[in-house]
Amino acid sequence: GENDAQYSRRLMGMAIASFKSNPGFILRTAANHFVNNEIASLLAFPLRDRLLAPDELVWPQHSFWITPITASQIPLFAFYLFLFTVGLVFTWQRHGIWSLLPFGMGLAYNFSSAVFFSSGVRFIVPVDWTVQLYQLLGLLLLGGWLLTFTETARKRVSDWLAHVSAEDTVLPVSSTWSRRRFLL
Repeated sequence: GENDAQYSRRLMGMAIASFKSNPGFILRTAANHFVNNEIASLLAFPLRDRLLAPDELVWPQHSFWITPITASQIPLFAFYLFLFTVGLVFTWQRHGIWSLLPFGMGLAYNFSSAVFFSSGVRFIVPVDWTVQLYQLLGLLLLGGWLLTFTETARKRVSDWLAHVSAEDTVLPVSSTWSRRRFLL
């Protein structure tokens, strides 16, 4: 016989009474759900434990996203955390406070769902893009850094080859020594 407002008021009263009677339990449980949401957000990149067949990349045959983190997967989790950190630091340096907007949205959403004791993969779907954005930026920066390294290495080898051929024309060196130097 209650209307919506009365039902909502009664539930709110029950929640406040529960918090007053045992605040430690409520805060600890909400904190656990918040941490679970944050870890699940970092694992939004698929943490593949195994591929049963090549076509599983398109049609998964088991729920790889529900796989608990094992000791063998900790390096991959650390890599995901590294990518996220690199992306977040880069955007902070590049765009300042505005770069924290997606990060803040993700934190606020995960906190608000944790207050209601909700956590897990299905609860982070609306904001998993926020963490993936920073991870993608971190991945792009890491790839760019590696390509810069290869460009630098290629340039050094080209400069060295040009330098070796210039030396060969100036100094009379046997062709056997030049070939050895080039191979070395």
